[in-house]
Amino acid sequence: VGGNPLALRLVVGQTLVHDLPAILESLRSARGQTVDQLYTFIYRGAWQRLDETAQRVLLAMPLVPPPGRDAAFLSQVSGLAIGAIHDALNTLVRLNLVDRGGDLHGSRYSIHALTRTFLLEQVAKWQ
Repeated sequence: VGGNPLALRLVVGQTLVHDLPAILESLRSARGQTVDQLYTFIYRGAWQRLDETAQRVLLAMPLVPPPGRDAAFLSQVSGLAIGAIHDALNTLVRLNLVDRGGDLHGSRYSIHALTRTFLLEQVAKWQ
């Protein structure tokens, strides 16, 4: 992944879903691509593996200001029940698509700027 920290995190997240040989084979097919193409390749693969609820929550993430917001905020902006939000966030955080911050008294969720760009520019083209 060319030493790109976010790409490394995203690839590590995929190990929760796929075995290492499958991930490495997938990355081999992306060899030689530009950094932008590599991120698109990684994000597209991650997106296609998400269920519809996780996709809806991820699509709501650009509405979250950079310091992050709680699950109740995501429930409000997405129209999904809080239980569905928690399930989706569990998946998205494990896959390193969403970052969790906060402390024992409350969680805040946010996304990396590149993830925001991907959602706003790429996903719209696929749908």
